[in-house]
Amino acid sequence: MLLIFLVVSLPAPAQPKDDTAHRIQFKPGQTSAVVRGTVKRGADVTYELRARQGQRLTLRLTSTSKKRDDVVFSLAGPNGNEMGGSSGMGALTHFSGELSSTSDYLINVSANKSRVARYMLEVVIK
Repeated sequence: MLLIFLVVSLPAPAQPKDDTAHRIQFKPGQTSAVVRGTVKRGADVTYELRARQGQRLTLRLTSTSKKRDDVVFSLAGPNGNEMGGSSGMGALTHFSGELSSTSDYLINVSANKSRVARYMLEVVIK
């Protein structure tokens, strides 16, 4: 008896962009949200935000730890294109700009100096 095995290569199922991203959602009628958290050095905390083309996005990141310059963020837009942050414009604590497309945007918060840093992230969409 001759057995024939057929190996079929199937495409891998689509994976979420970042399964550890925390979705930022606004309360009905609100255009801003405040997120508080902690981040360990070397392990970013990622937030995902859905916004529309033409909206103005403003982000303010403040350290609530003893070291005031202890947290920074980077911002990535559609297709992972960096809009500002660690490799593009330097580490950010503030961003304001008009969005070029309707998409999900990723905000990666990092500890700059301390082992663990506390922060407050203000997000405004208008």
